[in-house]
Amino acid sequence: IGNPYQVGGIWYYPKEDFTYAEEGIASWYGPGFDGKPTANGAIFYENRVSAAHRTLPIPSMVRVTNLENGRSIKVIINDRGPFAHSRIIDMSRRAAQLLGFERKGTTLVRVEMLEQESRQLAAMLNGGGVVANNTMTPIASSALESHAPAAAPTAPATGQDLAPPPAAPASCPFYTSH
Repeated sequence: IGNPYQVGGIWYYPKEDFTYAEEGIASWYGPGFDGKPTANGAIFYENRVSAAHRTLPIPSMVRVTNLENGRSIKVIINDRGPFAHSRIIDMSRRAAQLLGFERKGTTLVRVEMLEQESRQLAAMLNGGGVVANNTMTPIASSALESHAPAAAPTAPATGQDLAPPPAAPASCPFYTSH
């Protein structure tokens, strides 16, 4: 989870809170930190997806949604911060790119703790395995390193019009005929 710490005369108390959800300002960091150790000892790479939070457990997994454009990603918390301007999360440069706010620098976001993924990260650290269907599966410690998400599929999408369900009333607001 992490020990209490002090920055700029303010004490921070990390804690496990699987109900955590907060809206606020996200920023991103990278230049000057690339290749240096994070608060949990992992190496920070600005072109990989990761984030810093003042009090969430290290590591933990959160969903960050850019409220200005609707983009959302899952990201591992592996560092502490941000400590300026009442921001709630500091994203890696790559995470900011994927969320669409790299050029702007900051954006309004919603950050939500992901309980199952966070518990799996903790299990990997503590026992070397992944919790799936209440059983532990061994996994290499290198799997904890943050990494870029897989590329999105590039195949063309196809579709077809479907008939309405048999019980759909003619005035159903979710069905419109073409």
